[in-house]
Amino acid sequence: MMHRPLVGDILDNRYLLTDNIGPSRISRVYLALDTALDNAQVALRHVTANPDSDALQTESSMLERLHHPNLPKVIDLITDQRFGAFFVIQYIRGDDLELRLHQQHSPFPVDTVLVWADDLLNALDYLHQQTPLIIHANICPRNLKQHPDGHIVLVEPAFATHNDTNNHPTNTMRPPNSTSIYAPLEQRFSTIPLSPQSDIYALGATLYHLLTATEPPDAATRQMALAAGDSDPLRPAHLLTDSVVPERLAYVLHKAMALSPERRYASAADMRHALQQVRQPQHVRIVGQTSDAAYQTIQAALHDATPETVILIEPGTYQESIVIEQPVTIIGQQNQGDVIIQSTDWPLHHRESCQCATSPG
Repeated sequence: MMHRPLVGDILDNRYLLTDNIGPSRISRVYLALDTALDNAQVALRHVTANPDSDALQTESSMLERLHHPNLPKVIDLITDQRFGAFFVIQYIRGDDLELRLHQQHSPFPVDTVLVWADDLLNALDYLHQQTPLIIHANICPRNLKQHPDGHIVLVEPAFATHNDTNNHPTNTMRPPNSTSIYAPLEQRFSTIPLSPQSDIYALGATLYHLLTATEPPDAATRQMALAAGDSDPLRPAHLLTDSVVPERLAYVLHKAMALSPERRYASAADMRHALQQVRQPQHVRIVGQTSDAAYQTIQAALHDATPETVILIEPGTYQESIVIEQPVTIIGQQNQGDVIIQSTDWPLHHRESCQCATSPG
């Protein structure tokens, strides 16, 4: 029977335990000094798997090869006869974003969060491109730390790896079925394999919290509400009281948090691109039936539109056929039903993506 180490114990004749960071959702984690490397601080994460298993050794070799500035470095796998196996992981100093969010009692600035999101999605894309692919499976504000040099680091990875044949989790550190408000519905059931879309949901929920200082409803609550015939309790981020989240950004978050994985972004790279578009200046074109409007028809406003173009349609009835040939955002002002499009030929056609919405006011 393995015992738990105590502060002051030395593991593998090298690592002096200085603190019990506490049980994470994944496993027990300790802070230690590497006495063979100028007492550098490292984190030791206990591994419940058999230390002698081939699967653990294979996983260790794979994780040690990973190198990304927004992920902690897995340094080594050690085995102590008294306490079992531990991953030695780079220790990231600083407070986590959950603590900072509670301390400041207000959302983080939109521009700051967008920079963090870009780095985090780059890191997720890196993990998802590995062979076999790796799912972080543990994204939440508590597991985001800002490095002393300013960049964001995604810590406490569960590293749910998948094999190439049946896409089922094969790792030794897969998290238990999660009831976290940031976890997607599929992570509540061990029989459902995780996917890159699982990380996309969790990051979307995390960004939602950071941008609004409001916890999103968990996926199970949302699913039960919809099953009962009620509306989704997840409110778009831009509609929350005192929210400064742009509508385009709220749309990206809502898509990332779709209950069905198939309705989320196909990849971290796709979500990253969508958020990069949010950061670009908007080019607004107003369509209306008054002399003040720059465009009298929707089709005229669509001419030479770019993905950054936002088309605002004033209330009225528009008799025209519309062909959308590139991604574009179309917003009908006032309430749903105030903008009516009556096709004179064929219904509205879209050859590319179209984000359509109604906007009060």
